[in-house]
Amino acid sequence: LPRASIHAVAHATFQPEERASTRMGIMEHTAVFAARPATIWALLAPAKWTAWDPDMAKVEDKPGAESLKEGFEVGMTMKNGVQFIAHFKEVRENEFYRMTSKFFCGMAGCLMEHELKPVDGDKTHVTYRFTLNGIVGSTLQWAQHGRVADSVKLGFDQLKDLAEKAEQGSS
Repeated sequence: LPRASIHAVAHATFQPEERASTRMGIMEHTAVFAARPATIWALLAPAKWTAWDPDMAKVEDKPGAESLKEGFEVGMTMKNGVQFIAHFKEVRENEFYRMTSKFFCGMAGCLMEHELKPVDGDKTHVTYRFTLNGIVGSTLQWAQHGRVADSVKLGFDQLKDLAEKAEQGSS
């Protein structure tokens, strides 16, 4: 399908308050969560990724993995056995972070971002961006686009569910 058709199909499959797009290989999901930014931020700490990321098997047990900090690096293992070091950059607490990694001898990598914006005091507009990059990563994302896109969407939905349950539990 041409990119415009993929984009239109992605928009048509989500609720009005949600949006998804694929541009230049970047998958993006956005929705309003019934949870405060701090509640969501706590779930984005590397030590919590196995709870919401359907592809994550293990995060290195390392001091600092329970929070997101600028320059933090931690080893992660995916369920398919791929291991990589996650590098956290542009970290602004309760607002934004970027995670980058390289694997397959540097021929593949990923970029992940979460952006949080408060809405109506106790809700948050969340944007999640993900892409595989590098010569091998781009090829994998193209060849496995449906599986990768489904996994990214599932992770976003699971994060939303966990955040909203955590918010209800703290009320």
